[in-house]
Amino acid sequence: MRADFGFKADGDRESRINDKKLGAGSLLDIGIYPIYLSLLTLGAPRFVKAMARMTDTGFDSYCSMLFDYGNAAKASLESTIEANTPVEAFIYGSKGAIKIHRPFHHSKKISLHQNGELKEVFDLSYPGHGYVFEIEEVNHCLKKRLTESPKLPHSTSLELISLMDKVREEIGLNYENRR
Repeated sequence: MRADFGFKADGDRESRINDKKLGAGSLLDIGIYPIYLSLLTLGAPRFVKAMARMTDTGFDSYCSMLFDYGNAAKASLESTIEANTPVEAFIYGSKGAIKIHRPFHHSKKISLHQNGELKEVFDLSYPGHGYVFEIEEVNHCLKKRLTESPKLPHSTSLELISLMDKVREEIGLNYENRR
């Protein structure tokens, strides 16, 4: 699979995107989206390789990641706050591919390609900007007094943060503990 997320951030050093005390950088801000998609589609990788371009204040402005699953499956992922990118995702198989159109993290269009030809386009409709389902699930859990959503168990969140920690370690990205 392949997925990217990038936008041109402003130069305001006090914004959350550029202030290391607030978790600055592409990995934490937007890299989580391609990583999460890879986790949902392929599971946890066996090997993680990553490299980044670091700013003079010590956070990543660009991060490239390659996840290897120990079989034929690979994930090539990127995040950047240096440039506007397609913000698309592709899931490849032996007979074709699924394209999740821009912006893939809340797309309204998915294309199915088979043997190099477009076979079908799925137009998706939902209210808002794609986060309404998360809001509804949180409300559902609160009303039912659930401490964990059956749709997204804590174990998935732990896998995701563990994977992000592996990438951080690979690129040498550290954040100071602040109280």
